[in-house]
Amino acid sequence: MVNDVKKYGLNRHSDSIKQIYDYCFKYWMQLLKFNKCSLIEFFDIVRKIPYFEDKGLEIIQTPDLTLSFNRGDCKKKSVLMGSYFNMKKIPFRLVTMSETADKIPHHVFTQFFDNGLWINADATYSKNRIGESKYGTKFYIY
Repeated sequence: MVNDVKKYGLNRHSDSIKQIYDYCFKYWMQLLKFNKCSLIEFFDIVRKIPYFEDKGLEIIQTPDLTLSFNRGDCKKKSVLMGSYFNMKKIPFRLVTMSETADKIPHHVFTQFFDNGLWINADATYSKNRIGESKYGTKFYIY
């Protein structure tokens, strides 16, 4: 088992998105035990992981670590969802958003491509559902 944790300050938002993508493509094999799970089943597993916000430095970690610690924020859950999409060969992308007047992004989630549409798959909070609309002051698509 390979586990990797990156701790860094968010000096540049694009760096954190790059790290999330890197982890989705580098560590997707850690999710092979979930290969028989449907998207809805895996999404349900991820959204039920308790939300836990990073204090101080932002942390990106492997899927195994997030599952082992059984807690994570939007970045860690985006790594899980992106890794799942990568494993299943489902096209996906990361979206960041702001809900504040300054439009500085503070949240990231995944979207997957199905039947010509990009569909939100934000597993950050237990109340979230696949396909839910997101409301914000600014969205950034990567």
